[in-house]
Amino acid sequence: MKNVPHTVTDAAIATIRERIESSLYPMGSLLPAQRQLSEELAISRASLREALSTLEALGMLHIRPGKGVYVSSAQASNGHAWRFADQASLPDTYQMRFALEGFVARLAAHSIGDSDIDWLDDNLESLRGALEEAALEEAAQLDFAFHMRIVSLPAMRWSNRFCAAARTS
Repeated sequence: MKNVPHTVTDAAIATIRERIESSLYPMGSLLPAQRQLSEELAISRASLREALSTLEALGMLHIRPGKGVYVSSAQASNGHAWRFADQASLPDTYQMRFALEGFVARLAAHSIGDSDIDWLDDNLESLRGALEEAALEEAAQLDFAFHMRIVSLPAMRWSNRFCAAARTS
């Protein structure tokens, strides 16, 4: 049974994905312009951009700034189901992450030392290089290491206990 979309972004993701999977938007094709597609789906361009970014993250689309959005695969590349998929949509998850990251960053700022700052600077420089070279696997690993370093700071001990509890529940 397919999940019922919870938000307009979820509905747009489902519609565009269905169009890709049914070859209405075949592999390699250019999607309609964002203005046209947002009108067609009766959603804001901001919600459409969020849907397109999600589908790009799933490997179904390739967004080329100034050139358009192209279909890169008829199937999502993420073969691993997220265990909370039936409880929270991907856009809801990103919204929660957006809300929490600022809070966590403020807490971390109170306990970060010079060596941590130097490590984070080096990591970000490497991440930029990986992204410029389109080394996405390396970029993902660097991004993960960046976030793990932040949650390992002394002020973040509570987040480690919370994450461990969430993994075991």
